[in-house]
Amino acid sequence: MMTTESKQVSATVGAGTLLGAAAWAFPAGLVVALAGLAVDGSTALYAGLAGAVATVLVLAGGALVVGVVARIMPVASLMLALLTYVCQLLLLTVALTAVANLADDTATQWSAGALIAVTLVWTIAHLLLATRRRIAVYDVTLPSGDSSASDASTTGTRAGAR
Repeated sequence: MMTTESKQVSATVGAGTLLGAAAWAFPAGLVVALAGLAVDGSTALYAGLAGAVATVLVLAGGALVVGVVARIMPVASLMLALLTYVCQLLLLTVALTAVANLADDTATQWSAGALIAVTLVWTIAHLLLATRRRIAVYDVTLPSGDSSASDASTTGTRAGAR
C-alpha cells in the first residue's frame, strides 16, 4: 500500500451508528406522541408521530449522505457535513412552519416537542455510538526491513525543517 492510499472503511461501520441512533431517537418521539395522546387526544398523537418520523428521516438521510461522501471523498466530508447540517435545519424549520400554518396550536406544539426530543436523543446517541467505534485515525504500521523508505522519510523531514 502506498502512503497516499487510504483504507476503505466498511459500510457496516456507518450503518451501525446510523441505525443505532435511529433506534434510540424514534422511541423518544414515540414517548412524546403517547404523552400527547394522554394529554390532548389523537390529534396530538398524530402530530407527535409526524414530527418524530420526519425528524428521524431528515437526520438519518443527512447522516447517510455524509457517511457515503466520507468514504468516497474524505477531503470533502467536513464541508458536506456543515452543508448537510444547515440543510437539515432549513428542512425541519420549513416542515414545522408548514405544520404551524396548516394545523392548530395543539398539533404544532406536540410536533415541535417530538422534533426537539428526537433531535436531542439523536445527537446524544450519535455522539456516543460514533465515539465507541474503533476507527483508527491513522495507520501506524511501518514497512519492515525497507531502509530506503526510512532514509527517505528522515531526509524529507530534515529538508522540510530547513
